Amino acid sequence: MSLRPTHVPVRTNRDCESAQFVHQNRDVAVIAHFHEWQAGVGLVLARKRNLSVATVFTTHATLLGRYLCAGDVDFYNNLDLFDCDYEAGRRQIYHRYCLERASAHVAHVFTTVSHITAFEAEHLLKRRPGSFDHDNAG
Repeated sequence: MSLRPTHVPVRTNRDCESAQFVHQNRDVAVIAHFHEWQAGVGLVLARKRNLSVATVFTTHATLLGRYLCAGDVDFYNNLDLFDCDYEAGRRQIYHRYCLERASAHVAHVFTTVSHITAFEAEHLLKRRPGSFDHDNAG
């Protein structure tokens, strides 16, 4: 099988067309790149439906981190002390936080845009960015 580089933008309003493209073009390697927790639904569903795509999830800042920074806390010096589930629930963002954490965990590759965001994500989302999940690759 010869894989040729192809760039086909996937739009979230065309999920059925995208899934059909993946199904009909098995000789084409497809990478689906999801940015931020809002796109996490598509990522989780792609993995749940066993679509033959490689997935990447990128966060620019964690949702919980944004809320914690907006509060009156010493954020970066206390990252390892936060009870993430409690803090997300207290701020009424628990379900969005869970979607972001699930997206980070089910993606084949998890990335962030900076070292400081990587540090934040490792503590709040419980996965080190830049790691390939060998157990989740199949």
